[in-house]
Amino acid sequence: MKSDAMQSIDAKLCFGVISEMLNSQLLVQLFRPSWGNILR
Repeated sequence: MKSDAMQSIDAKLCFGVISEMLNSQLLVQLFRPSWGNILR
């Protein structure tokens, strides 16, 4: 049971990392023009 729990935790961590990477990519794509305007 311990190994199953560890595997599920690892899967959640991997999924969380991947989802955060995808979200950050999407946010960068969405807000890049806004950042350009803010930095000017």
